[in-house]
Amino acid sequence: MYEHGPVNNIKFDLDGVLINFSHVAKCLLHADGYSVNSTTRFKWTTTPALADSIIWDYFKESYVLWRITPIFDGARELVRAVYNYTGRPISIITARPIDYATETFKVIDRVVDVPFSVAITEGNQKYAHLDPGDIIVEDRRRTVLQLAEIGIRSILVDKPYNQIKNPPPQIQRVRGLLEIERMLPELLER
Repeated sequence: MYEHGPVNNIKFDLDGVLINFSHVAKCLLHADGYSVNSTTRFKWTTTPALADSIIWDYFKESYVLWRITPIFDGARELVRAVYNYTGRPISIITARPIDYATETFKVIDRVVDVPFSVAITEGNQKYAHLDPGDIIVEDRRRTVLQLAEIGIRSILVDKPYNQIKNPPPQIQRVRGLLEIERMLPELLER
């Protein structure tokens, strides 16, 4: 059994876990002659320099380009495996702007070929969609640390921008989605 107790359900963040929407934003910036200097996933600077609000406009444009958003290796297989193991619809919790709900559903349809539900939250309200015994697969350092403070467990997909020295026990780091798929029997042991 999972060392931190039974897991009732595995829920997923979308951007940075199942899909690589930031790749599209970077391509748009490059096409317009800007190079991207990532300080974190959510804080980019460019050369030549652009205001944060202009960079955010590129992110919003990337949401509209859902047809070309790259899907991370193993994403489809993992959500299918979770569904086959639990028999429950896949739960996706995302902090995307509600104005892009249609595009969000369309990109999820590209990734998830089993029943699913989506919660679109504002800011860091993901905890409101997690029940005791749930675990969320996430890529954002700040989110998993906030969830750990209130006892919610996370699987943190390793990225250069989300490193944590001495993570709390509620956070388990994995190298990729295929590693999570191999963990399913242990995580969801009944």
